[in-house]
Amino acid sequence: MNKNEHKKLITDMGSSSKAMIERFLSPKGNAYMLLQLFSSNPEVERDELFCSLKELEKNGKKPDPEHYTAVYMEPLPGYRKPNLLERLYEKFNIGIPEDFRGHSMSVSDVVAVKENGKITCYYCDNVGFVEIPGFFAGNKKDMFTRTVL
Repeated sequence: MNKNEHKKLITDMGSSSKAMIERFLSPKGNAYMLLQLFSSNPEVERDELFCSLKELEKNGKKPDPEHYTAVYMEPLPGYRKPNLLERLYEKFNIGIPEDFRGHSMSVSDVVAVKENGKITCYYCDNVGFVEIPGFFAGNKKDMFTRTVL
């Protein structure tokens, strides 16, 4: 992929991510959303992509919502916690949906779960998932609707 193709892909992902996040944040229904690191900044991908929380902390970092793009969203399935995150991991590694445009779920991905109006985010770590409080803090919509250049 040349530089222009990469730039177009990032712009396209940013546009679809914005619409997906707006649907996720709407007050209707319970849903989950998968977010993956996808940046035009090669340093972000080099320093954060596929890194465990321990590695991020060692480097003085934490998951930054500005570096993530929404890649999939749908209503919450019938199964619930504690199996939800493990089932989603299986889904995005074994039974990957045809309309999914990201990479298989891996370390550094974030799953946002909206249930009864409350959003909880989980970091896919090297073993299991870790809740990351405050990931969706502040103005939730603006946090993810930036224009990707």
